[in-house]
Amino acid sequence: MNAHAVMLSALVLLLGRPALATEPFAPLSLEEARRQAGEQKKLVVALFTQTACESCVYMERGTFGDPRVEHWLSDHAVTVRIEAERAPEAVKQHDVVEFPTVLFVRPDGIVVDRFGGERDGQRFLQLATAVHEGRNSLAAAEAELKRAGSNDPNARLALARALIDHRRPVDALEHLLWCFDEGHRQTGPLGENFRLVRLTYLLNDFKRLARHYPPARDALVRRRDAARERVLAGKADKDETAEFTALNRTLGADDDTLSIFDQLRRAHPDSQTLAYLRLRVFGALLEQRRYADINDSFDVVVAAAAEFDRFETYGNFLRDPAIEAGSASQRATMRDLQRRVVAQKVCEYYEVLVAVERNDEAGKLAGRLLEFDKSAVVYQGLAAAGLRAGKPTHTHLDYARTGLEMSGGGDPESIGLVGQLMAHLGRRTEAIDFVKEKLDSVKDPGAKLRLQTLIDALRSEGREPQAASQPAG
Repeated sequence: MNAHAVMLSALVLLLGRPALATEPFAPLSLEEARRQAGEQKKLVVALFTQTACESCVYMERGTFGDPRVEHWLSDHAVTVRIEAERAPEAVKQHDVVEFPTVLFVRPDGIVVDRFGGERDGQRFLQLATAVHEGRNSLAAAEAELKRAGSNDPNARLALARALIDHRRPVDALEHLLWCFDEGHRQTGPLGENFRLVRLTYLLNDFKRLARHYPPARDALVRRRDAARERVLAGKADKDETAEFTALNRTLGADDDTLSIFDQLRRAHPDSQTLAYLRLRVFGALLEQRRYADINDSFDVVVAAAAEFDRFETYGNFLRDPAIEAGSASQRATMRDLQRRVVAQKVCEYYEVLVAVERNDEAGKLAGRLLEFDKSAVVYQGLAAAGLRAGKPTHTHLDYARTGLEMSGGGDPESIGLVGQLMAHLGRRTEAIDFVKEKLDSVKDPGAKLRLQTLIDALRSEGREPQAASQPAG
């Protein structure tokens, strides 16, 4: 996977799914799809998804939305999406243990191939073409590695994924470990590009394997522990520090990363390792609402300005005719997605400024962000940032109301946000009445239940929170 594909995937995962030009999925059950495939002399391609699965969103809208993939599917397959919650029998029947999973099924019900996890459009087409030609993904991956050579990390990773899919965990782990330990060391663009994959997609493949084969997790723990020693001693370079934090993230151990960060600040406050680590812990500190530590460790105003600059750089990248970045419409979609990434990040910096009461700077940053993107999402993001920071103001309530109006007035998350802000500003009774009034307009049962739970919580509160003394924006 090249650098462009990694960036596009990250955007789709962060921001959800853009609308497809055409809908590749037939509104059929798996059995109905098999019958139709038999009549049309095609295969069935079944994408198994699960609610709140970011990788499923990427496959559904990124991979299956690739025009090349859509063309192949139109010619060769009847394509269906199987939602796990609605079709548990199909999940059990086909031994689907991770999401997303793609099955290639003959009309007679025989599964001729399968794969789990994400694949970009190019990799999907390679696998699909091999299946259509009578070769399964494992045979195709073995042939590709033989052609590319044993030192090609992308070919090795593809084979490891096929081995996972075909239930050969020992061999899969061997290839994954080579990719992690040696893939980025290969000379030229091959190794350089794999650096982008090594601490993201490759680690996700370790997680896939570890769900069913614990030695995969043990191997990551050993490598994390070795990196941890160098970081704790203040001797880790930039790459080693990035490796340590990525491994801890994969292992669900961000608390350990923050613990090391705190120890380094005491033991090696001037070390370059601490400077590198600061770049990696912003998200973990924000999650724990350690705003003062963020304020001491980062110049959030400068960091926010850099996000706007990065957007312009990305726009220049997309406008460069020498860069193969898809059609004009795809480039526009990618630019819109990148705009949303910038807005999300700037809202995080805004949250910090509000929390540490740098109100003038928070107001200026909010103003610049709204000049950059005056969408409902940004208004809602700014309002939510004030609420998370614990210092909401009437300005944040105005942002939330504006976002709700721009989204059509019936978005349940926006309704809940307005209600919570009202309550925090000492208007609890008004908040209850507001959410109750909007409740009938919400059709989704789960969202309606969440709003009813909010109403119940507001009714049970014994005291009304006070508004912040100074506006922040």
